[in-house]
Amino acid sequence: MFCKNCGEKINSDVKFCGKCGSVITADKDDTVIESSGITISTQENQKDNHKSYITKVIYLKSQRRLYFSCFILILTCLFFFFQKNYIANLISGPRKIDSIMLEKELLGDKIKNINIDLKLNSDLTYPAGYTHVTQTIDTSTNNVKSEETNSEYYLTVIGKHILVLEGVPDQVPKNNFKGVVVPLPADLQNNLITDFNNIPELEGLGGSMLPFMLSNKGIMELDSFWWFLISVIIFCCSFIIFFRRITDLEDRKHSIYRNFYLVGYQNMDDFSDDFIKSAKAGVMRIGKYRLSDKFLSISTFFSFNVYPLSQMYWIYKKVINKRVNFVPVGKDYEIVMHFKPNKTVAIGESEEKVNQHLLILTALCPEAKFGYTE
Repeated sequence: MFCKNCGEKINSDVKFCGKCGSVITADKDDTVIESSGITISTQENQKDNHKSYITKVIYLKSQRRLYFSCFILILTCLFFFFQKNYIANLISGPRKIDSIMLEKELLGDKIKNINIDLKLNSDLTYPAGYTHVTQTIDTSTNNVKSEETNSEYYLTVIGKHILVLEGVPDQVPKNNFKGVVVPLPADLQNNLITDFNNIPELEGLGGSMLPFMLSNKGIMELDSFWWFLISVIIFCCSFIIFFRRITDLEDRKHSIYRNFYLVGYQNMDDFSDDFIKSAKAGVMRIGKYRLSDKFLSISTFFSFNVYPLSQMYWIYKKVINKRVNFVPVGKDYEIVMHFKPNKTVAIGESEEKVNQHLLILTALCPEAKFGYTE
């Protein structure tokens, strides 16, 4: 077992640490294993409580991933339901519509068709006198490096109202106009209304302006498309997790099942028993990991893994130089462990703890190679 104060390896029958002098208060009959989130008392002598301990933990983590994937699938399905209008328009493509029908839909409470092909009256379409310009700013001087005119705004009459069109610069829309319905930007609407009110013949005309704009951008250029795409990716990933867990809830493809025989164990029960006995002798923390005299283990809410120290073949201290604009600002330290067949564990800690844990691992793994890299 190890001293909880300094980490020194000590015998289980001593009362004081030979290195720092701390009193050893742990009672071996009351040892509690908490390395995987499941608490097991050594006072419980029932064989079933610990024989397949690792199997139980792997099963528990698998269940949690199953429930979590179900929860995410439900959330994404709800998102798809509330975005059904956008999804329907994305699939169906632009719908041909005349100005009178579009006016009715825009005046209604719900806009069902945002991807449309509007038949224009060329005699009632005019330039609004506003363009959308994208500027590139030099961050060091705050000066404008370049600017580009992306689009120009036009006005068209549909029924008894005015609709703003966002189209190509210097090309007044004619015939049919394909675009998507988006809210009219407040600043553009205010500027247009102000211009109308400044011309006596047009004063009050701003009151008939619709609060929507028809933009020639594609439906996949809207922000809603990226939310839809992200949701599809999340749905697919969650479904893969759900399918794997529902078909293999015990997670028999876990790396522990694949590798325990490499350490010399005949079955998982023997491996689990040895893991528990090792944990009873004492564990210490290395970052988020727990170290006993035979195993390095880590447990999170969804995952659990065990690395036998007998499979460690290389361990070293890694020094990472931190720089900002090529100026050194400090160093980070990691203890890096390589396990057979092909596993690497890197744990970030302070330099003092890295050195201390390297000494402990030197005693536990005398056959491993040691060193450091920078």
